[in-house]
Amino acid sequence: GLDVITSAPINIAQATLGSKIGVPTLDEKRIALKIPPGTDSGKRFRVRNQGIKKGTNSGDLIVEIEIEVPDTLSPDAEKAMKDFAAAEKLSY
Repeated sequence: GLDVITSAPINIAQATLGSKIGVPTLDEKRIALKIPPGTDSGKRFRVRNQGIKKGTNSGDLIVEIEIEVPDTLSPDAEKAMKDFAAAEKLSY
């Protein structure tokens, strides 16, 4: 079979804390994919046998994570992000 690559957008909280997301398959179903805490943008996960069939073999579905960052934050969210940056000693 042939492998297929797809992207899956997640938010910064899902990437940092971990999450479960629904990912569409080629046959228009959805599968649950566990995102571990600390997942970076570009990280790839392999879902066996969800790629393109060739003969009796199925390829895999490769899910590449894309972290979406909000364009704007509410004042409360901005304060929380600044507090987080300070706690983790992150410059901005």
